[in-house]
Amino acid sequence: KRIDHEGALTVASADNNFVRNITFTDVEVDNLMEGNFITVKNYCSGYAASDYANTKANKCGYMINNVTFNNVNWGGKYKNKNNVNSWIDIQGTKTSSSNTCSKNNEDHVVSLIKFNNVTIGDTKLSNSNKSSKYSDTIIYKSNSCVYNQTIN
Repeated sequence: KRIDHEGALTVASADNNFVRNITFTDVEVDNLMEGNFITVKNYCSGYAASDYANTKANKCGYMINNVTFNNVNWGGKYKNKNNVNSWIDIQGTKTSSSNTCSKNNEDHVVSLIKFNNVTIGDTKLSNSNKSSKYSDTIIYKSNSCVYNQTIN
């Protein structure tokens, strides 16, 4: 079973793994059957939004660092977009009790994510349009556990 509608291009971490130095270059996605276009996410098995996860018991991903998307395009065709809340979904996991996500070992961050010439349908991703919508769905979503994102 897929978790949280992963994307056609997905980088995920769980079980205290440290995922780093991944590059997608010259990728063409014509038609999505379901799920997001791009997902980069730290997961915790058994993690509930109302509770703070115990990283040993719930096996969160430790960190995702330095992921680059170069010349990545999706043609904009989609079969079933039920339950998709963004085309690009970048999420770290907050497990500490502090109000904000921290870059220390308590929280499970995603950092150094780079988008160079990424196109969604007829829309090239940019800082000015990432909060816009494509086909009634927000283009880009991230949370407070995501640091150092660049879009060119």
